[in-house]
Amino acid sequence: MIKTWIRFLLPSDEYKEQKIVYYMAESFVLLFLSSIVLLALSRFTQLDMTISTFALIGVGSIYITVRYSLSGIEYTNLSSKKEFKKERKTTLVQSLIFGGIFTVLSSIFINLPTNSTDWLSMVAQFLLVSFLMYLLTFLSLVRSYKKNKDLLDDE
Repeated sequence: MIKTWIRFLLPSDEYKEQKIVYYMAESFVLLFLSSIVLLALSRFTQLDMTISTFALIGVGSIYITVRYSLSGIEYTNLSSKKEFKKERKTTLVQSLIFGGIFTVLSSIFINLPTNSTDWLSMVAQFLLVSFLMYLLTFLSLVRSYKKNKDLLDDE
């Protein structure tokens, strides 16, 4: 077992752990290159540091999330159509719960709705966040199912 302070972020599965470490390393390279581009742009334009910082955080975290989801390593025990359908339903419910929690927390910390436009915006935020979460998880589910099925066909 390798001792590192980042171990709490990594899964116990050795294969997944290795893949995620690779994705983190790739993300670091992208962050480094993005920082250089932003630094060069800041010499010619007036960049807002807050926006630049959030952009860099977004590049790193979105890259790792998308790479992990599209790698097909998230659902290792998924191999039958019945399990796939069951997991798809679970994914939908989890996405709706995530969208609800995200919307409530963002409303509390950013701005509580006071009029009909704010409420409509909150509902749209809930639907968008839930849809994006479901889409990302569904893609991961499909990739995992296909990868596991191909592995079983090879045996």
